[in-house]
Amino acid sequence: MGALDSQIALSCDLTTVQGQRMAIDALNDASHWFLILMREAEKVSATTDLSISCPQMLREILSAQIADLQCNFPGSTYNSFSAAPPVAMLYQKALFLSTFGPLAENLAKSSIPRYLLSKLKSKTSHFKFPCIDITQNFLRGYCEAESLLREGCLPPCLDLLSEAGPVMIMDGNLAANL
Repeated sequence: MGALDSQIALSCDLTTVQGQRMAIDALNDASHWFLILMREAEKVSATTDLSISCPQMLREILSAQIADLQCNFPGSTYNSFSAAPPVAMLYQKALFLSTFGPLAENLAKSSIPRYLLSKLKSKTSHFKFPCIDITQNFLRGYCEAESLLREGCLPPCLDLLSEAGPVMIMDGNLAANL
């Protein structure tokens, strides 16, 4: 739900007041869902990529994006020196954590961290586009990396229906397990 709300925020027209309001509401909703995920992650033991640090980082990024949108909102009482760190810094922190931090241990065989790192090195150190474009570029890069993984790096999955049940999946359809 958090990812869906983030996509809704990306699709909003930020040139209108209504679009900015919808984007802020969608980002607030996404932040709420990631808060729920963070609280649930505290209750269980999970792999590092599903631990509390991932939704916490996503909430930090969303909070910075909300602060940035509110700062640029017409008639806003927010100033540009808000308490939230710049969105670009948080994306760099997320990239660092996924490449060199605890996530790197689980994602070492994945091409996503290496792909993102090569993209970051090919860019200049100063961002020349607004923060909303950073989100779009990040998502575009993630989707490109995901498509690379889909092409040849799919892990084998266990078909529990075929192993233990009276039915199995054959050519994407349920069939009797004889």
